[in-house]
Amino acid sequence: MDFKIYFQPQFKLKIVIGVGRIQEGDANKFLSFEKMADRDDERFVILVLSSRGGNVEAAFRVVDALDKVRVYTTVPDNARCASACASILFASGERRSVVGTGLLGSNSCYRRDGKTYAEDSLCN
Repeated sequence: MDFKIYFQPQFKLKIVIGVGRIQEGDANKFLSFEKMADRDDERFVILVLSSRGGNVEAAFRVVDALDKVRVYTTVPDNARCASACASILFASGERRSVVGTGLLGSNSCYRRDGKTYAEDSLCN
């Protein structure tokens, strides 16, 4: 997942945007960017999500990072948050919203079991 800081002029806040596939190392990347973000009136860091998912274990490590700060997760107009993004990252926000035509897509999580896949009970 790629993170960046965006100044949201309507609220006059620097927010974190996370875009792309969730992968190993994203937790540390998020922590680097959240330090540059502003807090809203309720002391939340706003994390805007746009991702079709990715590595389940990496998503849980991002949640460990999110748990260190109060986070408001949101999926904006014209964005998608699916699979591990929806089931793990979006759901972990203390406050959550899907705006306008934003899409949230949930499915079961799977892990590789040899040459096949098996449902991941930790995620599900």
